Amino acid sequence: MDAGGIPIENTIEARGSVRLTVDTAASPPTVRGEGTLPISGGGRMGGVAFTNSGTLSYRFSGTLVRGASGRLELHLGGQRSMAVTSRPVGPSASTPFEPFEQQTFPAEDGYVHQWSWQQSAAGVSGSESWTVRVPAGE
Repeated sequence: MDAGGIPIENTIEARGSVRLTVDTAASPPTVRGEGTLPISGGGRMGGVAFTNSGTLSYRFSGTLVRGASGRLELHLGGQRSMAVTSRPVGPSASTPFEPFEQQTFPAEDGYVHQWSWQQSAAGVSGSESWTVRVPAGE
């Protein structure tokens, strides 16, 4: 990214888990969950290094349906927002809750879903990796 002729390199990472609940009384069953993950990372603005802290928040909603293969699929979308503070200098910012593209993947314990995204107008790109965890007996 370039801000007024000053090159900015920035890596933002968030790790953690968000618990989803399933309403089996709905048809098809619905899935919802909210959670906030801590942010880490850092980069360089011009010749000055900085570190990031803050939060990445999710509001998930979706459904569980049988796919063409007969397996249960999770169709999961929602919104995310971010608040990042960079120290000692850097691109501190926050975003309102904005929708993200719905993702579809098998609802199987241990399944890892990965994808990349880009916001070309902002000069930002990223990738996400989600792992499905189904508690024993559920």
